[in-house]
Amino acid sequence: KSKIDDSSLILTIGNADYTVYLKEGVSFLTKNRSKTSLSRFVTGDILRFYGSKREAEPLVIDAEIVRNLNL
Repeated sequence: KSKIDDSSLILTIGNADYTVYLKEGVSFLTKNRSKTSLSRFVTGDILRFYGSKREAEPLVIDAEIVRNLNL
């Protein structure tokens, strides 16, 4: 189960669904660390995200960088 919209991503990792909120000014990068846009992402892409995990909500992450390893 994956979902992509302008403000968040829902990613399934193992048996857990993580909600990754896209902070204002988030950077979207390709595998070579070139800038890209969220509109190029599709369900099934392999992503790495960098940001902070919420202590009170362990399955929620506030991302500052999202890197798409398929681009």
